[in-house]
Amino acid sequence: MRENLIEVRNLRFSYRDKPVLKGISFDVATGDTLSVLGANGSGKSTLLRIMLGFLKFEGEVLIAGKSVRDYGKRKLASLVAYVPQTHAPSYDYSVFDVALMGALCRTPMFCSFSAADKKLAEQALEKMGIAHLKNAPYTKVSGGERQLAYIARTLVQGAKVIFMD
Repeated sequence: MRENLIEVRNLRFSYRDKPVLKGISFDVATGDTLSVLGANGSGKSTLLRIMLGFLKFEGEVLIAGKSVRDYGKRKLASLVAYVPQTHAPSYDYSVFDVALMGALCRTPMFCSFSAADKKLAEQALEKMGIAHLKNAPYTKVSGGERQLAYIARTLVQGAKVIFMD
């Protein structure tokens, strides 16, 4: 029997008086892939933000057997990675720097990244087929290349779950 990595039970959420999610329940076992399809504005991104612990909700969301409400931000980030629809950075980071930021969940504040983390970032860029963009400004590469850099970031993060919006 496979272990459930994600469990959602009777999830409900409203934006003010407008119900968006009404009694959603599902499980995702380790190794499973789940696609959530629906019209624009139907609550797909809201569901992801709830499972990432960003929004308050009614019902229950468990990741690795523990409520998302009970995780600290760093611990949840070590388990769950997120690739947004679009990402516009505030600074002109290199593609390598964006990938390396995946290690922030295990790097103490004000400390440098380890050599092992830098190697992981290089390997992740290689896996995504964008190692040649390592030194390119993230803001100057194509939208698809940005997505690949962000996926590389999730690989460096080492999370058990990757949410892609």
